Amino acid sequence: MAVTLHIDAAHLDTALLNTLAQSIPLNENDIRLVKKTALELECSVASALSRLGLCGEDSIFVAISLIIDWPLISQVANCPLAHEVLNTTASLGLSIDWCLDHAIFAVIDDGRIIVFTDDPLAQFPLEVLSQVAGERAVSCKLVTPAMAVTIADDVSRERAVSELFGKANTDIAALAEEAPVINLVNRNRSSLSI
Repeated sequence: MAVTLHIDAAHLDTALLNTLAQSIPLNENDIRLVKKTALELECSVASALSRLGLCGEDSIFVAISLIIDWPLISQVANCPLAHEVLNTTASLGLSIDWCLDHAIFAVIDDGRIIVFTDDPLAQFPLEVLSQVAGERAVSCKLVTPAMAVTIADDVSRERAVSELFGKANTDIAALAEEAPVINLVNRNRSSLSI
């Protein structure tokens, strides 16, 4: 079943400041500065905190994860595999470029759709994914900005290799094991030996 994935930005900003004020030394002047910066730069409190250097991104994303109750993905081993993202994107009829532009990555697992994003306030892309999910359940996982970049890079590389070799959604490791690739590497190694 499609679900509405709406997180109120004002509530998140307030909850984030309250949560971080308890775990890091944020005084009233810091909080005023963060709010003023967010307003002037038209950005989120999380972005203002990071830009001002008052809190590291990892701490910010741990707090956001707790506030919105989405599991946090902060290690590469827990990121979705590129070929799974490409397969899911194709099966949902979405453009991979659109997903890369919005840093929103979906995989199908046991008939449900799991969405990975570093922006829980990206309501339009989340609603689009909810709509294309049809009757399938949708759940979300928060990724740190570093993990979002890692996923995007992996997906871009996987797509480039698939297009280069004319094989849709082929795993890069499987390509590396194919005889022509192994022969090419061995030939280059032997030509370098003196």
